[in-house]
Amino acid sequence: MARPWFKLDATDWLGDLKLRDISPAARGVWIDILCLMHQSEERGVLITNGEPWDFNKVVKRVANGSRACRQACRELVAKEVMSVRQDGAFFSKRMVNDEKQMQTDKDNGAKGGNPELSKGVNPPDKARTKSKEQRINNPIVPFEIPDALKPAEAQIREWIAYKAERGERYKPKGLQSLLAKLAGWGPEKTIAAIRDSMAANYAGLFEPRAGPGTLFRDSKPNPAHAKVNHEQPNIPKISLKEFAASCSDSCPGSNARRDPDRSDGNP
Repeated sequence: MARPWFKLDATDWLGDLKLRDISPAARGVWIDILCLMHQSEERGVLITNGEPWDFNKVVKRVANGSRACRQACRELVAKEVMSVRQDGAFFSKRMVNDEKQMQTDKDNGAKGGNPELSKGVNPPDKARTKSKEQRINNPIVPFEIPDALKPAEAQIREWIAYKAERGERYKPKGLQSLLAKLAGWGPEKTIAAIRDSMAANYAGLFEPRAGPGTLFRDSKPNPAHAKVNHEQPNIPKISLKEFAASCSDSCPGSNARRDPDRSDGNP
């Protein structure tokens, strides 16, 4: 199926000296001819069933043989905007070259990319060159269990085999780092961590956090989180009548009996 579009670089169109040297009418005719070339069986060449178009057919297809079109076509050929092959076919050098490049890119894409680039500019990713089966069947690096971890040797080797099944084998330095970390935990925490991580299908080991079989780190109680005593102080209870009597004796605005010796003028 023919593409309904073709490339037209605006910068090249406006900057081409040959196009700027022809009349505006000839440039308009050239656009129509480019569209016909794009729809041709050989893209970029005016040809039908292997037979090139003659000059009269080009003029007739573009503008039904008008005199102005005939003059514009002569101008296009004279200014070498429209080229002529040895067999007499009219063609566009730019469109023919673009078509060749597009076909080359298409063929390279079907093969996985430009072969010149795949040689060294874009080397294959080493991590993806091995299949999953190759990673699983890769032999385990031999290692020795430190004396401090001998009680957990069976669980450690079980963990190494578990990682191999996942296609995530340890390399020598990684294995050395793992054993050093487990030695810091001790056998009891190592066994708990391996059991918990394998049960949860984890990819790594995590230090047990509150004892064997759990994943909460040991921690001391935070003094800031200590229980606050919200109990009320021990206040003696009195009746409402007693409270009113105490207020009448101590409040200046109460109904208490007036002192006859007072001379401040207040009631």
